[in-house]
Amino acid sequence: VYIIDAELLNLIRSEMNDKEGEEFLKKREIFADERLKKISSLLEFAGIRTLTQRIVGNKEQNIISMSEDHDLLAVSRHYGFHQVSHKGISPTILRISRQVEIPLLLY
Repeated sequence: VYIIDAELLNLIRSEMNDKEGEEFLKKREIFADERLKKISSLLEFAGIRTLTQRIVGNKEQNIISMSEDHDLLAVSRHYGFHQVSHKGISPTILRISRQVEIPLLLY
C-alpha cells in the first residue's frame, strides 16, 4: 500500500489552490505506482504473493487498520521519514510495530 498523506494534500490545497493540489496528487500517484510495482516485483520474485493499493489517507492509522486483514506487513524502515538519508527506523514504524499483531517485515 502506498498512502498519500491526506493532511499534506489538504494543506497544499488550502495554502496554494486546488490546481497545485491536483498537480501534487498526480505526481505522487505516478511515484506511488512506480514504487509499488518495483517493491511488489521484488517480493513476488522471492515467492511472496502481494496485493498493491494506492490511497489517500493517514499513513499510520491506515496501515494499522489494514494489518488486521493480512498475514504479513512489509514496510520500508524509512516509512514516515521525510528524508531517506536517515539511518535506523522511523518513529512512525516504531509506533506501528507496537500496535500491529502480525509479523512486520522491514526492508
